[in-house]
Amino acid sequence: MARGAVASASREQVSPGPVSGRRSFRNANLEEATFRLTDLDEANLTGARLGGADLTRAFLKGANFTGAFFTRATRLQGCHNMESAIADRIFFDGVPVEGEAAREVLKSLTSPNVYDLLQPRERQLRLMLDSVKAARWSDMTLKHASESLLSQSSALEGADPDWREDVASHAATLGSASLASPDAGWNNLDEGRARIVWATLDTLEALIRSPR
Repeated sequence: MARGAVASASREQVSPGPVSGRRSFRNANLEEATFRLTDLDEANLTGARLGGADLTRAFLKGANFTGAFFTRATRLQGCHNMESAIADRIFFDGVPVEGEAAREVLKSLTSPNVYDLLQPRERQLRLMLDSVKAARWSDMTLKHASESLLSQSSALEGADPDWREDVASHAATLGSASLASPDAGWNNLDEGRARIVWATLDTLEALIRSPR
């Protein structure tokens, strides 16, 4: 996706407005939103709720996070110009953090191992959501996403057998040889198959967000 593209949230679109000019998300609820590779330079994110938001490789020059709410599941890996973002006072897991401590919190969220901060079950579910996101963005082939989801769901502790079977069934659909070649992403498919894949990814995401 090109820099400046509109970010997307789970099953809905976040509408940040025109690419040019300063964007404002002041006090917005952006939990679980996806801003991967999005141009957020000079954006006003004061007081925004960013729990579980994915800002991987976003452009953050001068972005203002004052009073924003972050959690251990917020992703900031690979962000551009993170050092110039304003974050004098933020909230982390509901606790106010200021000054250098706030900068250290944001730095910790840039780690590729950020999910190590989570409890094992939540970490596994987050990894499953990442596989779904990667398939949506064609960062991962459908076959690879299928294999990852099958492996991750089987490793999830305490999962309901029926839930696990539902996930496995839809994951298998992604990797179906009749749906796509092994190295295909969803954007390599014709319109009919692409609709099937997108609906399958929607179902998988809904299942993962409501585990049993």
